[in-house]
Amino acid sequence: KKIIVEVDRQIELDLRTSQMISESDAMLRERMKRLSEAKKEELLQSLEEQLKAPVSQQPLNEPMTWDDIRRLKEDGLEIGAHTKSHPILSMLSTESQRAEIVESKKLIEKELGAPCQHFAPPNGQPDDWSDAPIQIIKNAGFISSSTTIDGSVRVEDGSYNIRRTTIDTNNTFKFFLTVKGWRAKLSRLKSSLSRK
Repeated sequence: KKIIVEVDRQIELDLRTSQMISESDAMLRERMKRLSEAKKEELLQSLEEQLKAPVSQQPLNEPMTWDDIRRLKEDGLEIGAHTKSHPILSMLSTESQRAEIVESKKLIEKELGAPCQHFAPPNGQPDDWSDAPIQIIKNAGFISSSTTIDGSVRVEDGSYNIRRTTIDTNNTFKFFLTVKGWRAKLSRLKSSLSRK
């Protein structure tokens, strides 16, 4: 079955095989990140109508409870903030960015009874945030912020643009390269070659 949805443009989703469904799902999720809540709701209603079935609101995995999180903290894990409702920060006003960032920090500190010092913005790519939220993060008292920008930590990025290497468990070869450290080496080599 194929259906047409309107995201930033009309897109045909091919749902004939499980592989095609997975690919359509991944593409749709990526595009939906940039939509307002109202547009997301409109898209979900369109999907329900075309599929003639409700789109499940039930998460695939249950979120952790505060007791789960407290146990992680007791086991020595550092708990950081990630906003209250997971919006792409660059799509919000400065005031909404501040509320998402500061209120998430306050909630974690209240629930855990300890300082929350680290932040990671939703999605974490260069277009997803800018200097404004970085200043809000600093003013809120966070000492670091990590991105999802692939690569090794670099001094010149500072403590509010920490890169990380994503471990892709869906791709065995990438997973192997990452665990062995070869992906980081290849990334540094590519970076040095591009500077020449």
